[in-house]
Amino acid sequence: MKSLPLNILIFVCLAIVAPLHAAPLFQDAGLAIGQGITGCWTGPFLRVAQQSFAQDQTTLHMTWDEEALHGTFQCQEACLDPLLNRLHEFKKDNASVWNNDYVALLFQRNDVFYDVIVDANGRIESASAVGTDFWRGRVLRQDTGITAEIEVGNGVWTANIRIPWDAIGGKAELRELFRFQAARRNPSLQETSVLFPCLNGFHTYAYFGSLALVEEVPELHPALPAFLPGKNVISCDNATVSGWIEVPGKPRQLFDTNEFELKHAGHFQFCWQINGKETPYWISPIYELTASAIPLQFDLSTSATWKNAVRRNDQVVVPGTTLQDGKNIIEVAEGFPGTLKAGAFEFVPPASKFQLYSQHTLLWPNWQAQEWCVTRGGLQMLLFAPRGFPDTTVSDYTIKLNLPKGFTLECASGYYNTYPNIRFTPDGTITIDKAIPFRKSIPSHEFLAAFIRVPEEFEDDVTELSFASSSPCQHILEVPQSMKVRLLPKLDGVAPKELLVYIWGGWLHALTNKAYIDTVLKDFAAAGINLVVNLPNQVIPYSCSFCFEKWGWPISPYLQEHPDAVLIKKDGTPDSTHVCPKTIRTPEFAAWLKSQVPGWLEKSGNPTVVEWDYEFRIENGPFSCYCPKCIDHTEDSVRHQDMAFFIKLLRDALQEVNPNIRFAIYSGYQSERSKQVYGIDWSLLKDTIDIAECGYGRPLADIQATRDAIGDMPLVLGALVLPYTYDDRKYPSQYTTAWLLRRAADASYGILLFNYPSFDGQSMHAIAEASKIMSKYEPFFRYGKRLQETIPQWAQEDTQVIEYQGRKILILMNSGIKPRTYHTATIPPGECLVLEL
Repeated sequence: MKSLPLNILIFVCLAIVAPLHAAPLFQDAGLAIGQGITGCWTGPFLRVAQQSFAQDQTTLHMTWDEEALHGTFQCQEACLDPLLNRLHEFKKDNASVWNNDYVALLFQRNDVFYDVIVDANGRIESASAVGTDFWRGRVLRQDTGITAEIEVGNGVWTANIRIPWDAIGGKAELRELFRFQAARRNPSLQETSVLFPCLNGFHTYAYFGSLALVEEVPELHPALPAFLPGKNVISCDNATVSGWIEVPGKPRQLFDTNEFELKHAGHFQFCWQINGKETPYWISPIYELTASAIPLQFDLSTSATWKNAVRRNDQVVVPGTTLQDGKNIIEVAEGFPGTLKAGAFEFVPPASKFQLYSQHTLLWPNWQAQEWCVTRGGLQMLLFAPRGFPDTTVSDYTIKLNLPKGFTLECASGYYNTYPNIRFTPDGTITIDKAIPFRKSIPSHEFLAAFIRVPEEFEDDVTELSFASSSPCQHILEVPQSMKVRLLPKLDGVAPKELLVYIWGGWLHALTNKAYIDTVLKDFAAAGINLVVNLPNQVIPYSCSFCFEKWGWPISPYLQEHPDAVLIKKDGTPDSTHVCPKTIRTPEFAAWLKSQVPGWLEKSGNPTVVEWDYEFRIENGPFSCYCPKCIDHTEDSVRHQDMAFFIKLLRDALQEVNPNIRFAIYSGYQSERSKQVYGIDWSLLKDTIDIAECGYGRPLADIQATRDAIGDMPLVLGALVLPYTYDDRKYPSQYTTAWLLRRAADASYGILLFNYPSFDGQSMHAIAEASKIMSKYEPFFRYGKRLQETIPQWAQEDTQVIEYQGRKILILMNSGIKPRTYHTATIPPGECLVLEL
């Protein structure tokens, strides 16, 4: 074929990115919006001053008509998930919209700058300024006609905004082009994000994109891929996609379909667009991204015979060919004389045809994203998901840990006897002798737990650990995945005598290797932990979770004798796990409950605490009955009273068997919202339970309302490490001593730690440090008066003065990322200073 002239080639390349159409309205980052109700959902939003995508994402949908501009923001918001018990972190009612969750649209038309801020309560602040320096001339505007409707749901909130054209410069015209920006503020994450990346505040005009008014845009729901090596697909129905990838030092790679090949490891730039009839519907900003890719290397210099000796996925390959993430089928010629090398992994081919995986084994949480911290002499758990390999079932699923010198694999176990035949060696080889089919994801209770002992003496503070899965029988290998390991000081916590340092152990209670549980808890004790949830053991006192389910403390057997006592749900159907609250108030039921308690306690191992995680919406909780006897008594207050009556009944029965047992309730803080969402009114439990437990976050008004409601009852406050859902691949947050002491100072009886599978040595070290301070100053935390004294140059939330019997202590908590000083003392990030005044 005859070569094309260079100028023709350049023209063809440009056409790939921007198909020919009449006078495109914009050629840089921007959005075209149509008349009517259809349009393109745009995103992702990026953090201000960063190129990373926001954690809680936002998408924006915009349209226009002759009267107004219309915008819909859909805002993901993790704290709106009721199960997280963080609803108080969703800020919507502060006096200033700027202190709330809010979204913003900003426009520049004819040298006039407009912003429209809408918070999650539907309140609007609108302003304008002349020129591009918005803040110098910002003038608030009234009676603009701008309206907003807000919807708040589970895990998301939506803002529908209508902006009359008169509010932003006058009537619009078809094919008009002006500049705009979209922004979102998420106070629960301290995260501000924007549609078009900016290096400082989102009012900076230089970072705006284009907004084009066109006649029609189809309904588009595009989604970007995960940007993994190999084939990537942009999801976008109803339109064609094109774009480019640029790697430093290499020519720009163009693509003109929704598929593109990523052949690069490390940093790259990416830009894409959705092609429209008249003008692009969307041109993205330039994203700065990174990807990992592993080259396959081999030596062909020995003989020309082996020139075409290696194939990947049925294609002859040359040295340096990039492996795809996931499955690669490798073939080598019979008698191939050398070794293969994938990254740093050098190996002899196990067969002439075999499977080589890259980035396949799933470790949870995603410690590889940053580092995995361990404590010297301590024990750390790694969780693997033995999900097998696609298109096959293996009976010798093997995980090989390449442990640093002196590190030892002490135990490998599943939960609930899922993997009854596990073989492991101290140097890190784990083999499951069970048929393992491939599953894309598996539930957390089917994970495999590997417990690694760290030597007390180790020369370096930083080392590396790698892991890979394989099936020798099926000739399946994986390129080892590595992660940075940081060693921290040995745990030297001190358990308080009365205050609780209370931990949820995840699935440890279901560990197949029951004999190893006590070994794990010895490390808990070394951190100063003095109570564990649902873990009968010989090391640390433990609690038992109460529930009506068959695996807990069921009252359903009562219904077998009294079927007419069943609770009726709101939809009119019976609930076989709950009893009508009117029946619960009868002497007959009280006698039955009393007869059951000794057996329940014995089955639970005779715990020192019984705890009920009470989080039920008031309209469908365990005391929300709609039977004929209850239909005239469905008020919230009645249901709260029924709950309090049952709890007192149960607590009295427990303490008749064991006077020393304590009954605890965990739920949301005292508030009108908690009464609805969690079904809890703490004021009715003041003299009914022994311990109140709340979490998470720090809504001061709600904490005080809880204290007022429970009086002198001991209060435990929770500290939650994220992620705790097993499909979340974010690097986990970790405890700091400052964070834990903040919770202990707000509480009166200790801290509740959630939960062990998300912890590494950083969290365990922080727990140990906090436990020592709590133990040393225990009467202050338990009985002391919290004073609101101001410490110069320190924020109120980072200080606490506590007075007890005429003495005062000052706790200074460095919640920042840089060292701080107080007089001559230096306080490292995340640490504390406690002084007696």
